Amino acid sequence: MCRGVTLTSFFAPRTNADKRKAVTLLLSDTEWSQLSHRKIGRRCQVDGKVVCRMRESASAAKPQIEKRRVRRGDTVYEMTVKAGNDAMTMTTQPAPVTTDMLGIPLPESRAIVFTAHGDFREAQDLFDRLLCVLDHIAQGPAGELYRQEMIRTADAGLVCAAVRMGRNKLLAAEPYCCYCPNCHPTHPIRPYPACKKCGGRSWASRQVSS
Repeated sequence: MCRGVTLTSFFAPRTNADKRKAVTLLLSDTEWSQLSHRKIGRRCQVDGKVVCRMRESASAAKPQIEKRRVRRGDTVYEMTVKAGNDAMTMTTQPAPVTTDMLGIPLPESRAIVFTAHGDFREAQDLFDRLLCVLDHIAQGPAGELYRQEMIRTADAGLVCAAVRMGRNKLLAAEPYCCYCPNCHPTHPIRPYPACKKCGGRSWASRQVSS
């Protein structure tokens, strides 16, 4: 056993300071810092809203224009983000989507559905940013009344239940598998209009696939 390290301290749950340190390390890295709040939060096992707050605090004294990488489907975009209005300029063109989120090759008839994957990702990032801004409002003196309508979480501070519910619904509705696990085994050639899981779409969302 290493000097000064005990089994108790090694297996102790992470403190808020540990979480902030993990986020700070990624935000200070040239490549990791270009990822979205949600993706950094996933790596550090914290809420994306926490990353949003820490990123805004760290960038207060930095230049107002930065580069950020955003993944849409199989393509990584290099984007220019201007602080204040979040105006973004893409510098690459998206590649055709060839697989669903499970890596299954897409049939031609359903490929167009999964081209919206990047939009779902972007919308989730916007939800994360909105949750961050609402938390900032609620924590301030002007947010006294609004604060009463929010719920408090262990790692993300004050959260608007309606916004979080909207984000969860968006995530559940995202196209996930190009074959419905319920009707495809019995109707592999044509969609089954009476399928109660996919509604005859023949592809499945996260909600249906779970």
